[in-house]
Amino acid sequence: MPRKTLASLALDREARTPLQTQLTRGLERLIQAGSLEAGEALPSSRELARDLRLSRNTVIAAYDQLVGEGWLEARPRSG
Repeated sequence: MPRKTLASLALDREARTPLQTQLTRGLERLIQAGSLEAGEALPSSRELARDLRLSRNTVIAAYDQLVGEGWLEARPRSG
């Protein structure tokens, strides 16, 4: 389910708000709304970057920020 849910993230490439911030806040909203459930695996940074046509560094930075804020739990190389 997360792949379909994440594909619905609206990112405005013309906005002044950086894409990393838009992605971070979009993921945060999906978590708050219950669209992403606790323990549900998110796609790898490579997959999400490809699906959203973003730089992998942008996705990694968004994931890292959400981990730092306590929204996500990182499990490196867990598949």
